[in-house]
Amino acid sequence: MEELRRYVDVVKKNIETMKAPDYEGKERDLENQQEQLEEYERYLKAESISPEGFDNGCLLNYFKYV
Repeated sequence: MEELRRYVDVVKKNIETMKAPDYEGKERDLENQQEQLEEYERYLKAESISPEGFDNGCLLNYFKYV
């Protein structure tokens, strides 16, 4: 569940960065955030299909409260 929280935090930060006025290094920040998002997505996907992973119902309930 901690990985899911981190993923949501990166998504929120990414939205803030996209909405922010342009600044030097903004493109690189967005690229780094995209890389982080892709890593979390791969991890979450792998966990959701593994026997030890959390079920989709739990995942959907989590997003209701974020």
